[in-house]
Amino acid sequence: MTPEEFANKLKTLGDKIPEILTIAISAGIDEVDAHISNRVFNANEDINGNPFGKYKSEAYKKFRKSLGRDIGQKDLQLFGNLKKSFQKNYPKHQLEFNTLKFAEIAEGQEKQMKKQIFEASTEEKSIALQVIEDVFYEQINLAV
Repeated sequence: MTPEEFANKLKTLGDKIPEILTIAISAGIDEVDAHISNRVFNANEDINGNPFGKYKSEAYKKFRKSLGRDIGQKDLQLFGNLKKSFQKNYPKHQLEFNTLKFAEIAEGQEKQMKKQIFEASTEEKSIALQVIEDVFYEQINLAV
């Protein structure tokens, strides 16, 4: 490869870096979303892997039971609206609730349970960062 060919490859790569970063970061967002969503909405665990606990209000337990819902362990999926509202915002590189109402419900649950729930754990962040790195290098290799 001549120095001119090498310089052209570097320029091409440099031009593609913003797109490559977007692809890599989006993959990381998808990864952390999958882990948080599974932990919160399937395993019913906080950021430390601890269960949410039990329902305290007898009236709420009765209401859930009337809908055929489990009352043994607390979950955050009565109708699935909170889960549906937890979305990826790729341009802002974050996960968020799509309305203020659901953001306030999530915050209220964290306060009520005195637990961090919707933040990524250290392990979840580490996994997402590894995905970003892997995808970044994969895309670099495809670009040159």
